[in-house]
Amino acid sequence: MVSPSDDVFNAIAEGLVTSVELDEAFAHFLESPGWRELQTRTARRMCDGSYTFEGDRFRAPPAHLQFSQNLIQKLIDHLQSQNPNCEVIPLQVFLCLYEDGEDACPNHVHDCRQLTLSLGAQREVAVEGRRMLMRHGDVLILDGERHGVPALQEREGFSARKFHNEELILAEDVKAKKPKAKRSKRAKGTEGGLGSLQSAYDASSGEEEGSKKKKTKKGPQEQTLAWPMSWTWLLSRTQQHPEFRPPTISSTTRWVEETSNDDDPDQPLAVAIATSLVYVGDLSSGYDCRHLARVAAVDEKGQLLLDLHVRPRSKLLDCRTHITGITEEALEEKNGAKSFEEVREKLLQILRPRSILVGHRLSADLEALQLFHGPLVDVSLLFAVDTRKKFQYHPLRHIGERVLLIAAKPEELELLPLEAVEAARLAMRLAVHESVQSVPTPAFPPREGSGRELLVRHIPACWGKAAARHLREVVPGIGEVAVRWTLNDLDPTDWRGEAVVFFSNADARNDVFKAAKGLTDVHVQWEDAPNAPPLGAFLSEQALIEAFSRFGMVVCARIPRRPTTQEPQSFAFVSYLDPEDAHRVSKLPSVEVPITPTWELELRPRLAKYGNSNDKRVAVKAGDEVGFDWIHLMKRLAASEEQGEATGAEIAANGHAQLIDVEKARAVEVRETPLDDQSVWKLLNAASDPKANITGMVQKLKGKTKETAKVETEKVEAPIVDPSGDPTLSTLSSAQTALLGRSILAPTRIREKAYHPTKGGNANHSGYSPYLGVADVSFPSWTFLHPEVPPKGARTASARVFHGSPVIDADSNVYIQSTSGWIFSLNREGKLRWSFDLNSEDPQNPGNMALLDGTAFVCTEDGVAWAIDLVAGLERWRRKIATHCSTDPFSITAGGGGLILIPCNPANGDELDNVEGSSAICAVSEKDGSPIWTYAFSKYGSKGYNLAPSIVDGKVYFSDLAGASYAISLQDGKEIWRHPGPKHASFSTGSAAVGHDGHLYNVFNMGNGGVSLGEVRCHDLRYGGVLWSRSFDEGVNAAPAIGPGPKNQSMVVVAVGNNPECLPEPIIATPKHAQILALDGQDGSTLWSFTAPEYSLSCAGNTPTEICCPSMWSQPTIASDGRVYVNWSGGKLFSLMDVDLDGKIDLNDPREFSFYHHGKGSNSQTALAPGLMVAAVCNQVFAYQEE
Repeated sequence: MVSPSDDVFNAIAEGLVTSVELDEAFAHFLESPGWRELQTRTARRMCDGSYTFEGDRFRAPPAHLQFSQNLIQKLIDHLQSQNPNCEVIPLQVFLCLYEDGEDACPNHVHDCRQLTLSLGAQREVAVEGRRMLMRHGDVLILDGERHGVPALQEREGFSARKFHNEELILAEDVKAKKPKAKRSKRAKGTEGGLGSLQSAYDASSGEEEGSKKKKTKKGPQEQTLAWPMSWTWLLSRTQQHPEFRPPTISSTTRWVEETSNDDDPDQPLAVAIATSLVYVGDLSSGYDCRHLARVAAVDEKGQLLLDLHVRPRSKLLDCRTHITGITEEALEEKNGAKSFEEVREKLLQILRPRSILVGHRLSADLEALQLFHGPLVDVSLLFAVDTRKKFQYHPLRHIGERVLLIAAKPEELELLPLEAVEAARLAMRLAVHESVQSVPTPAFPPREGSGRELLVRHIPACWGKAAARHLREVVPGIGEVAVRWTLNDLDPTDWRGEAVVFFSNADARNDVFKAAKGLTDVHVQWEDAPNAPPLGAFLSEQALIEAFSRFGMVVCARIPRRPTTQEPQSFAFVSYLDPEDAHRVSKLPSVEVPITPTWELELRPRLAKYGNSNDKRVAVKAGDEVGFDWIHLMKRLAASEEQGEATGAEIAANGHAQLIDVEKARAVEVRETPLDDQSVWKLLNAASDPKANITGMVQKLKGKTKETAKVETEKVEAPIVDPSGDPTLSTLSSAQTALLGRSILAPTRIREKAYHPTKGGNANHSGYSPYLGVADVSFPSWTFLHPEVPPKGARTASARVFHGSPVIDADSNVYIQSTSGWIFSLNREGKLRWSFDLNSEDPQNPGNMALLDGTAFVCTEDGVAWAIDLVAGLERWRRKIATHCSTDPFSITAGGGGLILIPCNPANGDELDNVEGSSAICAVSEKDGSPIWTYAFSKYGSKGYNLAPSIVDGKVYFSDLAGASYAISLQDGKEIWRHPGPKHASFSTGSAAVGHDGHLYNVFNMGNGGVSLGEVRCHDLRYGGVLWSRSFDEGVNAAPAIGPGPKNQSMVVVAVGNNPECLPEPIIATPKHAQILALDGQDGSTLWSFTAPEYSLSCAGNTPTEICCPSMWSQPTIASDGRVYVNWSGGKLFSLMDVDLDGKIDLNDPREFSFYHHGKGSNSQTALAPGLMVAAVCNQVFAYQEE
C-alpha cells in the first residue's frame, strides 16, 4: 500500500449504497442495544463485538444487528470484486461508539486487512502518525498500519463513524460534545437516530460572524461549518430543547436523498413547511385524526415553493374546516388534489440532506408526511411559554404578534383558520428574525383573554343546525353564535360542537355566566377486593346513573379512563341537577353499584372539589332518546381579572364541589322507589325543553331503578354525518343507551404493530421476542382466572379452558381465547377490559388468534372467521370460510399483503374427521373475510395439526402430520416446493417455524413398536432440502423456537417429551422423560439441556368436570437475552438460561433456573412485551411486570 489516502473512497459516490440506506443504518446503529463500555488505560469508548462470521461469509448477524446485514454484505462484495484472485474471509464486525470528544481509541495494529466505513459527521483518524479526515460514507482500507482515533482538542462537533474491515470488521460511532466534568451514563434512546444530527456541525473551529479569524495553515485540521453560524445556533437550540421529540421512523418513512446538484447555489438553505390535517378512516382500516390534506413550503424570502392538496387515503370524516380552511371539494382529484406519494415526492425534490427544515410543531408535520429529516428548526421550541407547566406551546399567530409585532386581530377574527401557506411564511419569518438576535427571545406569557369571551364546549351533536337556537334558550343573553363542529379524536362516532361567544364587556359576560345553573358533582372512588373479580373494569357510566338516581336527578356520569387502554382509573364523577341531592349523597359512607347479580362494587362518595369558579357544566335536554346531556361554559379571563379561590356560595351556585354548610344539609334519604312525577318535574327546571317526552322518561326511570340499563349495540358500522347537516343520534353512534346518557368509552385506535401479535411472537412463528422477560418467575404480578360462563355444545367438560396462547397489542393489552367460545381482553394490570362471545353453537377450541391494525382475527370450529375490534371489543365482520376449522389450537397468521391465513377444512365430509386437524390453508381478505385462495394439501393424504403457517418474503411455509414441509406463494397459494416426510411418521402436536437465520425447522414423530421417537429437521428455505436432522428418544410435540444463542449463534430450542393422557387418571401410568434441548442452528449439536422431573400422571390439574388436554410442553419462547421460557404440563412454568456456558442448567443457580408452580397443564407459549411477560394455563392467565 503506497499511502492510506490512496485507498479512501466514498461508498455513496461509488454507488455501493444510497444515502438513504446509509442514514437508516446509522440511525439503527445508534439505537442498538448491544453497546458495552470498553475502558483501557488511556482511552474509553462503547463497543459491540457480537457479530462474528466463524468462517461463514454469509452468516447472519445477531438479532439486534439484523438491519446491517445488507450493508455489510455489499462492502464484502466490493472487497471481493477488488481482489478477484483471493477469497475474502470476514472475521468480525466490531462497533465502537464515541460519546463525546474525550472518548478515543489508542493507536494499535491488526494482523489482518481492515476496511473502515465512516458514518455521520467528520472525525479525524490517525494512520501511521498522519491525520486523515473521514466524512460520512468514506471508506478507508488498511493493511497492518498503526491507526487510532485521537481525542478532539479545542474543537466541538458531532461525528459518528463505523469501522468495517474485510477480516476484522470494526465499526465506530463518534459524537463530540463540550468537555464535561463528570461522565454521565448514556441515556439510551434519547439521542439515537438521525435526530442527533440536528445539532451536528461538521466542525466548530470557526468563530462567530464579525470577529477576526486566526490565521491557520491549511491542512487536515481545517474545518468549516455546514450552515451559517446564525442558523447553526437555531439548530442547536431546537435539538437541545428538553421537549424536542425526534421524528419517528417506520417502514414507510422516507429520507431526503443526495443528488448531483446538492451544491447548487440556487438551492434554498432553509425551507419552511406547514401542513393541514383532516380526520379519515373506517372500521376496516382504522381511524386517523391527523391525516395529511395539504402541504405548503416556502424559502427564506417567503417565496412559494410548493402548495398542494392531498387526496385522502381513506374515507373522509371531518375536514376540520374551521382550523384548516379546507373543504371536501378541495380534496377531490378533479380539483387538482394529488396522491400522498406524489405530494411527498415533490417535497423531497425540493429538499437536500443539508436543507434546514423550519416549521411550528414540526414533529406532527413530519409524522403526517412520513418523512425523516435531520436539520430541524422548530419555532414552537424557540419561543417559550412563561409557565411552570411542561409541554406548553404558543400558537403561531400569538408568536407573530409578540415577536414580529404583527398587529393583533380582533378576537372574532382570531378564530379564522390559519392556512398552510400563511403558516409556513410566518414560521420562516420568525426563524429568520430569531437567527439574527444576539440572545434568545425571553419566554412570554400565553395569550390573554379580553375578558368578554365565553367558550361553550360539548354542544350535543343531535342539536345539529338548531344548536345556536338551543344555546340561546339554555343560556339567555348570548346573542348570535356560530357553532363549529369537530369529530372527537378519540371517538370517530362522537361529533361535538364548540362556540366562542363575544360580549360587549366583561360584566355582560359574567352576568350571563352567573345566571346559568351548573351541575354539582359527586366524586366516587373504589378499590377492587382482593378475592373478588376486578369489578371496576366492568363499571359503566350507565351503571353509575342507575345507582345514584335513587338520591336525585343524575344528569350524567363520567369515568376518567387511561388514554391508551381506556380502562377506568378507579374514580368517577356523578353530576346532579340539584346541589342538595349531591350534598346528601356525599354524606353516605358508601354506595353499592350492582355489576352482576352476584357482585356489587362499593363506591365511596364525596363532594368533588374543583376550586375554580370560572367554568361550569350546565344540564341541557339533548333529545327524546338520550334524555339529558350537558354543555361546558368557560370564562376566558383577562390578566386584570382576579382568579382567586371562589367562595363556598359561588362554588355551590356554579355546581362545583364544596360543601357549603354541613349543618344545613338534610339527612340522607335513600329512595328505594323511583322518584315521583312531581319530583321529576321539579328537578327539570334547568332543562331547555322540560315538556319534551318527560312522561316517557319518567317511566324509563321508574322501570330501571334497581337493574342496570342495557346498552343496545348495533353490530354494523353506522354512517357518520356532519351535525351541521341533518344529524340524529342514531346515525352518530353504534352504541346507545335508552335512559339518560350513553357510554363514553372511546374507541381509541390501537397502534398498528403489536408486541406479540400471534403465537410464536411474529409471522415466522419463530418463538423469538426482541423483549426481555424476568429471570425469577416464582411470583406472578397478577393472575386472571377464567370467568364462570355457561357451557355450550356437547363437550361441556372442557368448556372453560384456555387452550391457546395469549397475544399482546402495542398498548400492552392482553387477549386470549377460550374453549367456551369467548375472547377476553385484559389490560396491562390484568383487569378485564371487555369480553366477546363468538356466538357459536359449539365453539370448541377456537384457534390461536392474530392481531393486525387494531383487529383480532379468530376462527371457530364451525368454520366461521371473525374480525374483532381491539378497542371496543365489537365485531367488525364475520364470514363462513370453510365447512370446519380444527379443534386443535392452530394458529392464524396475519400481516401478509392484506391476507389472513387460516388453517381450515374447506370440503364437506365426516365432521369428526374434519375437526381433527386441518386439511388446507384458507387465505381471506383482512377487510371483510372474502376468500382469496385455498391450498389443500390433503391431496397428499395428510393433514396438519396445530398448524401455524409462517410468512417470509412473500412465501408461506408449514408442515403436516407426515413430517412433510411446504412452501407456497402468498400471492396466489400456488405450490413452490414440497419436501416429503419419513415413511413411518406418526401423530405429533408439533408444528414448523422459520427462524431469523433463514431456515425452516420442522418437528415430527415416528412410530417404532408403539414408541414415539421425535425428530427435528432444518430445511433450506430456497428449495426445501434438509441441511441437518436430529432424533430423540421421546416424541417432539411442540413447535421449536429459534433465536440468538449464548454466543449469538442461531439457537434452536426443542421441547422433547411424549404427551400426557387427557383423562383425570391415566389408565396406564407410563413414565415420561421430558427435556428441553438447545441446539446449534448450524449443525444441530447440543448447546445446553434441561431435564424435567419424571412424570407419569395425567395432565396436571385435570378433573372430570374440567378436562384439559395440552401437549407435554408449550412452544418455548426465547427472550432478547437468550433466556428461555416454557410451560410444562406437569404444572410448572420454567425460566432457563445457561449463564456459565457449561452446557447444562444449574438448578441451584437462580440466574439459570427458576419456576412457578401453577398446577395446571398448558399449551400456552409465553408472550413478551416491554416490561410485561404473560403466560396461560388451562384455567388462568398470569403475568409478570417490570418497569
